[in-house]
Amino acid sequence: MAKKIFKYEIPMSCQVVMPSGAFILHIDGVGNKLFVWAKVDTDAPLETKEFVVLNTGDEVPNGFKHLKTVLFHGGSTVRHVFLPVLSK
Repeated sequence: MAKKIFKYEIPMSCQVVMPSGAFILHIDGVGNKLFVWAKVDTDAPLETKEFVVLNTGDEVPNGFKHLKTVLFHGGSTVRHVFLPVLSK
C-alpha cells in the first residue's frame, strides 16, 4: 500500500478523480487555478470527489463542510471550497 502526496486541479466542473480514501492536505490557488493536494493510496480504486466552489455572497448548500478559502489577485477574487459532509 503505497502512500504518496499528489496534486490535483479542481476544474470548473468541480469533479476530481483520485484514489478512494484520499486525505485532503491542502487547497490553494496557483496562477488562476485551484488545486488540491491529497495523501493517496496509489493502489486504491479511483473515485470522483465532488467539490463545491463558491464566491463570497453565494448561498452555501446544506450538507457541505468548508475546507479552504483561497484569495486570487491580491484578494479581489475569493473562492470558498467545500466538500459534502460524507466525503473523506
